[in-house]
Amino acid sequence: MRLRSELRSRWRAWLGLALVVALAGAAAVATAAGARRTETAYPRFVQAQNGYDLITGGFPEGIDPGPALAKMETLPEVAHWARVDMVASTAMLPSGRVAPAPELMAITDLRARAGFRLNRFKVISGRTMSLRAPGEAMIDFPTADREGLRVGSVIRFIVGDPNAKRPRSTAVRIVGIVASPGQFPAVGASSAFGSVYVTPAFVRSNRIRPSPGDASLLIRLRHGTAGGEAFLRQMRAAGLGGVDIPEVQQVQTAGIQRSIRLESHALWALCVLVGLAAFAIAGQSLARQTYLDSADLPALWALGFPARSCCRWGSPGPRSSRWFRRA
Repeated sequence: MRLRSELRSRWRAWLGLALVVALAGAAAVATAAGARRTETAYPRFVQAQNGYDLITGGFPEGIDPGPALAKMETLPEVAHWARVDMVASTAMLPSGRVAPAPELMAITDLRARAGFRLNRFKVISGRTMSLRAPGEAMIDFPTADREGLRVGSVIRFIVGDPNAKRPRSTAVRIVGIVASPGQFPAVGASSAFGSVYVTPAFVRSNRIRPSPGDASLLIRLRHGTAGGEAFLRQMRAAGLGGVDIPEVQQVQTAGIQRSIRLESHALWALCVLVGLAAFAIAGQSLARQTYLDSADLPALWALGFPARSCCRWGSPGPRSSRWFRRA
């Protein structure tokens, strides 16, 4: 009888309290899931886009870049590779500012591997460029933010000798802003490098002959990051120990993880705060309801309710039901 009475009179209050607890719990769980996904976002992105494990850099004196690149491509630890050539080193931005390399440079892969098979592009805005269109290009999003570029912006590159009296220039239009592994801002990495990805048709139409000394290899190892030491041993055995390796994906990932750690920690803190707030609201509501229900205990005892039954719904009173029955 007591339970039926409580359900008839207070079902709206209990339903509201249950909804508050459910919504707060859902918010806490969603925030915790967001924190965990933020912590693992970049490693999952690298895996999904088939990111490189390392990039080769400059060549010291005494090492011919052309044969050196050919040797590195055939090393046993190399599973996949893509060659990226710098085809223009001086850019003229829409604002009129001249940006020399490495601040902004035009790069391409004549075999169309980089960005499409290895270290694939993820289009953030716009679309993917057509490999047969010499006037189309894409740009990585940190460079676009830094230089104020967007889809539709036109950049002119000086092709040939930039020191000539009348340097020849050609224009490309940005058709897509992309993200790819290795291009995210990271703690400890320089942000002064910018790349505009042009098509192989751009190279052919402007009769550009890329120099092997300005080329780099994006390499995917057979055993992933665990094969780095084996790759270096094979490089030394091939006489290429002096070749620079400026970027290693494992180091790049660690730097990016440190840069997004603040966001993940903030989400964890928000999860804890939501949980504490829900606990405080539910606790205060139950405490206040218990206190209000304790005013009805003498009347219930007078009607013959035992003390244990009454105490299930409210606070225990100073008198027992036996005293009321004797009275």
